[in-house]
Amino acid sequence: MDETLRPTLTAAQTKEDLFGTPDDVEPPVDPNAVSPLLGFYALGIATAIVGASAGLGVWGTARLMGVDNVSSFPGSLLLVRRF
Repeated sequence: MDETLRPTLTAAQTKEDLFGTPDDVEPPVDPNAVSPLLGFYALGIATAIVGASAGLGVWGTARLMGVDNVSSFPGSLLLVRRF
C-alpha cells in the first residue's frame, strides 16, 4: 500500500486514545433492562388465564348439557349424538 495514502496518527490519536485498552472497556448498561423474574411472572399469569378459561369451558359445557356429575356425562353424550 502506498504510504502517502495511509493516514498518520498524531500523539493524541493513537489506537489506545481512540478506542481505549481492552481492560478499561466496560460493556454498555441498558437502562431499560428487563428482570429475569418478569418471565416467571408472565408464565404465571398465562397459566392462570389458561387454567381459568379451561375451567370455565368445562363448567359451561356441563351446564349446557345439563350434567351434574361425571357419572351422568356418558348419558348426556348419547343424547347429544342423536341430534
